[in-house]
Amino acid sequence: MQVIGPRSSIQAPPKAVLLRPQYPLGYPALVLVAAYNHELETTKCMASMAATVVSDPPQADLILVDDCSPEVNYSTQWKAPVQVIRHDQNQGSYGNSLNLAWQKLKASLLPGVVNNLILIMTNSDLIAQPGWIKPLVGVFKNQEIGIAGPKLIFPDGRIQSCGGLFDGNFGPFHRFLGWRGDYRLANRGPEQVSWITGAVFATRAKLFDQLGGFDSGYQGGYFEDVDYCLRANALGYKTWYVPESTLIHTVGQQGGSPHFRDNSIRFHKRWDAHLWRDTKAIMVGY
Repeated sequence: MQVIGPRSSIQAPPKAVLLRPQYPLGYPALVLVAAYNHELETTKCMASMAATVVSDPPQADLILVDDCSPEVNYSTQWKAPVQVIRHDQNQGSYGNSLNLAWQKLKASLLPGVVNNLILIMTNSDLIAQPGWIKPLVGVFKNQEIGIAGPKLIFPDGRIQSCGGLFDGNFGPFHRFLGWRGDYRLANRGPEQVSWITGAVFATRAKLFDQLGGFDSGYQGGYFEDVDYCLRANALGYKTWYVPESTLIHTVGQQGGSPHFRDNSIRFHKRWDAHLWRDTKAIMVGY
C-alpha cells in the first residue's frame, strides 16, 4: 500500500490489492488509528501498534489517519510498513475523519475484498498489548457478529471498558468501569453486549459501507459508536465483547468535547423509543 501524502484526495489510485495475499488472522484486516495533534501519545500508540500488527509475522495493514493536525504532519514521520492518510482539511470528529479515510481506501480495493475485510478503528491514546488483534478478528467467523471490541484497561490495570449496556433511562454505560482487570465476570469469554466504544471498534467493512460509516451528525467523538451499533442491530447484526483482546487506554489525556450534550440529545431523540433496558438502575446522567 502506498503512503498517502499531505495533499491526498478521494481520487481513486490504480486498482491494486492493498492487503496482504495471505491473511494470518483468517480475514483481511485494516487497523485505522485516528490522530489529531498529541504527537507524544500518538507516537507511543503507533509504536505499540506497529509491534503487534505489522511486525514479523505481519497480522494486518496499519494506517494512521491524520485529521489535518496543525502541530505535526504524520505523513512525514511514518514510512512503510505503516501507512499514513492525511486529510486536506480537518473533519471535526473521530467519525468524520474515519469515514473520509474509508472513502479514500475502498477505491483501491479489488472487487470482493470488502466482503471479507475487517476494519479496526481506534483512538491514538492506546497502548496495544501482545496478541490483541487475533482474537478480536477471530470472532467474525460468526456471521451474525457485525461489531466487536476488546477489553480496555487504564494504565493502573483497572477496567475502562469491556462492552456497554443501557441503563434504566436508556443511558449508555461501560460495564465494570473501574473494577480490577482480572475481575471474573469481565473475563468469562466472548459475549454479546449492547454496544462497543469507538476507542477500539472492529466491524465488517461491508457493514460500514452499508451504513454509510459513522453518523456525521455527531460531533467531537461521542455517541456515534453507540449509534452505529444500534443501526447495525436493526439490520440483524450483533455486537460482541472479546476479553482475550486487551489494550491500555489512557482515556482523557486528549480532552473531552464541547459537543457532548448536543450529541446526547441527538442520540436520545433518535433512539429512546427503540431502546431496551439492560438494567433498571440509573448508571449515568446522560
